[in-house]
Amino acid sequence: MKPIIIGILAAPGVGKTFLSGKLSKKLNAKLLTEPPINNRILENFKESKRELETIIYFLNKGIENIQKAIKLKNENNIVIMDTCWVSTILHIKTMLKDFEKEIILEQSKFLEQYIPKPDILIYLTTSKKHIEKNIFERGNDFDTNKQFLKRIFSIRDEHEEYFKNNNQHIIINREKLDFTKDEDLNLIISRITEQLK
Repeated sequence: MKPIIIGILAAPGVGKTFLSGKLSKKLNAKLLTEPPINNRILENFKESKRELETIIYFLNKGIENIQKAIKLKNENNIVIMDTCWVSTILHIKTMLKDFEKEIILEQSKFLEQYIPKPDILIYLTTSKKHIEKNIFERGNDFDTNKQFLKRIFSIRDEHEEYFKNNNQHIIINREKLDFTKDEDLNLIISRITEQLK
């Protein structure tokens, strides 16, 4: 496969990080993971506060990551990203309100116009029931409260709407896929290969 940047997007709890790791090994690709969450941002998540700060943090990290990805691609690498700044934009409607929401959505129009996206975006979709099961299995205390789950489902809906209206991307229903199995990984790789033609 030629040098390319592949971004994998999904709501929390769908399995994008796990798939990214598996695909990067299978394709001998460089892996760029979501930025680590520092203590302040973790506190924001746990207490559902300072949402604007959280959005700006992830937008900045996402732009930094796409810059790193482009550099790696220019060095002749395949790059797998376990998220990208596009996903952060889809979080805006679920996390912000009023004037904060208005001004960040306005900024996002400029990002969409001027900040590069991965060459291919893969969207992992699954049912809300499947997301809830995965969230409870990973066991983060802030993930499992009802308010946070409601937000995750809203984020899923925003992703669904975005990808439904954009046919340039690959949509994978991961409900019955097992990313530990070669045949399921090969299915995704074949979809990537088709998209490149």
